[in-house]
Amino acid sequence: MHKKINKTSYELPREKLLKLGVKSLSDAELLALLLKTGSKDKHVLELAHLLLEEFGNLKNLSQVNIKELTNYFGIGIAKAACILGAFEIGKRVFLGNQKKRKIRTSKEAFKIIQEYGFSNNEIAGCLFLDKIFHLIGIKVFFEGDKDNIFINPKIVLKYALKLDASYVIFFHSHPSGNLNPSKEDILFTKKLKFLLETLDVKLLDHLIIFENKYISLSSKI
Repeated sequence: MHKKINKTSYELPREKLLKLGVKSLSDAELLALLLKTGSKDKHVLELAHLLLEEFGNLKNLSQVNIKELTNYFGIGIAKAACILGAFEIGKRVFLGNQKKRKIRTSKEAFKIIQEYGFSNNEIAGCLFLDKIFHLIGIKVFFEGDKDNIFINPKIVLKYALKLDASYVIFFHSHPSGNLNPSKEDILFTKKLKFLLETLDVKLLDHLIIFENKYISLSSKI
């Protein structure tokens, strides 16, 4: 049951922020700042609590799309766009802070892409590294509900050239939770490796991810 807001006892998130600082705000209060206003019969904090109860937490909420958000009463396109935009800013700040980070192992790569493993959609992308293994770019090439990777390896080559990358780590998620590579996964990996080598770029690994787990296909490259 969602939290009922007593309008005589709550403190507005904005007022609390000004008084105690942004770190004093709960997840629901932060979300209420983005929503700005409530709906016809719900206070903004009530609406925020409803969203968190439905999706579990902020991390799960960050993975939803605008269609899922607008299915809820009181969450129109403007509110949904504001929520998604805020989450995207956070993701870009995080990924920007990872630039120039040295990556030499599958575990180090997984720490950067782990968030993609929580998506309900299959996601495929790459980490691009320079000649001394510093991260210089992250790119998602595909996001959808397909069972296999459907991207043209030449797109990866084009991006590697654009960034002047020396190494590439490919990754994709298995939303089913089954991390075993399909025949298509292995064939795609070999094809990508061959094409990258024509540009003198090395495919270091292909990671299949799901939530907090991953497997490396490096032994099959």
